[in-house]
Amino acid sequence: MNEPRSLAISTYFRHHAVHGGYKQILAYTQPVATLGHDERYPERSGWLRQRYRFVFEGDARRYVRHTPVDLVHILYGEEYFRFSHRILPVPVVATFHQPPELLMRELVHGDVQGRVGAWMHQLSKDRFRGLGAAIVMTDSQKEVLSSVMPGDKIHVIPLGIDMTELGRRFRENSRTRIPTQILTVGEWMRDWDFYFQFVAYCLEQRPEWEFLLLNRRLPAERQQQAEALPNVRRLPDVSDDVLYEAYASSACMFLPLSGAAANNSVNEALALGCPVVSNIGASYLSGDHFRLFENKSLSGALAACEAFADLTETQHTSLSLSAHEKARTLDWPVIGARTLEVYRKVLP
Repeated sequence: MNEPRSLAISTYFRHHAVHGGYKQILAYTQPVATLGHDERYPERSGWLRQRYRFVFEGDARRYVRHTPVDLVHILYGEEYFRFSHRILPVPVVATFHQPPELLMRELVHGDVQGRVGAWMHQLSKDRFRGLGAAIVMTDSQKEVLSSVMPGDKIHVIPLGIDMTELGRRFRENSRTRIPTQILTVGEWMRDWDFYFQFVAYCLEQRPEWEFLLLNRRLPAERQQQAEALPNVRRLPDVSDDVLYEAYASSACMFLPLSGAAANNSVNEALALGCPVVSNIGASYLSGDHFRLFENKSLSGALAACEAFADLTETQHTSLSLSAHEKARTLDWPVIGARTLEVYRKVLP
């Protein structure tokens, strides 16, 4: 069976790893071409497309006039989707990544960039009803989008992960677990206020714990906070080997968030058998390997971390296997197949 011929509109984000980010879906959807902004080479887009990403929709219209295409997939709907449903002669699929509260702002205000951005949003407020399908990462995002388009056109497909390398790393792992090591990775939408409150709280409650913070871009004020706490060890720039060893050896990953819909760090942790503690969950994370604590609750976060830190080695091994098996359901070939199924549904 021939797969649908798609044209993709996407952004290549500079901060994404080579094998990370939603762009990995393109290896499985196999678009005939990919349009969009590349942060590594911004000059190629020119100032107009950098400022108003919806201009790429016009580029897509010109492309499909001369090249056989069955549908257009906009990989970052918040950035690009404004007029495709009106100007393209083929169905449009758009993926949305923003957490529910930011996605709601997108529905009400759009990605406003000055008066032009505001006008474009006002001219296209009905755009969601014109989508062939929307893809979101969580049920909470679907609930938001359901207010502006039919629910049967909204498909929940989690962010994928490349299990080829991480699966090998998990199988070959010989690192000894350090039950006193609590890991935090990344910087996007992390709740640093609560993070440092919790770390200080644990100085009294669990003084033997060390918080390992792997983070490239921490504001100067936060760096000072980290340096002032004796139970924090921050590594600002680490290799993949060090990162993967940290996942494999930590009692858990502690991830307080100010908002999130999908997270590479969570998927990586599960793939390498590291259980996760966070204040924001999703249905695809459910299982013994994930603990949800009440937002801003110090005692709740402590209890969640203790549930993993105080496990016996046998218990941890069992939980680690469970986490890894969960990650296998997020392997990119699985996510790619589910996305292609959405493509087929929008075609006549």
